[in-house]
Amino acid sequence: MTALDTKAQTPVNVQPVPTRPTNLVQQSWIMVKRNMIHTKRMPEMLSDVTAQPVMFVLLFAFVFGASITNTGGASYREFLLPGIQAQTIVFSAFVVASGITADVEKGIIDRFRSLPISRSSVLIGRSIASVIHSSLGVVVMALTAWPSGGGSATASARRSWRSRFCCCSVSG
Repeated sequence: MTALDTKAQTPVNVQPVPTRPTNLVQQSWIMVKRNMIHTKRMPEMLSDVTAQPVMFVLLFAFVFGASITNTGGASYREFLLPGIQAQTIVFSAFVVASGITADVEKGIIDRFRSLPISRSSVLIGRSIASVIHSSLGVVVMALTAWPSGGGSATASARRSWRSRFCCCSVSG
């Protein structure tokens, strides 16, 4: 026997793994799930849409509410909730920007570029996750504002309050 054995080796038949192509909606949904997992693992990210709006509603309704006089016929508290909802949505907009910045700094975006996915799916997924994030804050704020006078007793004021609530949740 020699050190070199020259047996003919049988070729290995390598079959490609069958995959199916994904579309933009599926890719964006995967990014939404990725971003929601980040929120689940870091619950302190929810403080800007849970604790802060509750604090603002209670602060402006009870502490500063007595010092604000309205010369018109409308109540101050009818304008309180839509204003704080808009403020919360604007404040939570930084979640998208800071998340994308963190992904760029960590090199995640470069890894995504090497994958066969649409480049817009990263931004679309982050934006949809932000809408879910903001909607949670709108619901928490509405639950806080209702007992403190955020919802009015008249039917027209309730319809107006519901329409403002829906507009703020959709725009979030």
